[in-house]
Formats: sequence, structure tokens, C-alpha cells
Amino acid sequence: MKQQLQEPSGFQSYGQIQQWLKSELGLSLAYKTVYEIVRKRLGAKLKVPRPQSTKQQE
Repeated sequence: MKQQLQEPSGFQSYGQIQQWLKSELGLSLAYKTVYEIVRKRLGAKLKVPRPQSTKQQE
């Protein structure tokens, strides 16, 4: 999981990490638990760009 968090594509949401943990490791963890592991223990941030207004100039 740590390697995938470091990739540019990475995970898009903590819910997606929950699904990955369930499918790969068979772990069913609460959202809060996943968030705490990713942010506090691993020190990682999700690679999701902030939304931009459609009215904003390029």
C-alpha cells in the first residue's frame, strides 16, 4: 500500500483504499481507521487535484 500511495496515480479516495484492503488482504477497516493509518502512520496524502472552476481562465 505504501508503494501505491507514492505513485502519481495512487489512490483517489480513502474509500478506494478501503476497497483495496478488502480485496487484497481481506481486511474490513472503518474509514476513520484507514484515514489514521494513511495520514498519521504512513504520512501520505492522496494525489487528488483540487477542482477548478469552469469559468477560470487557462
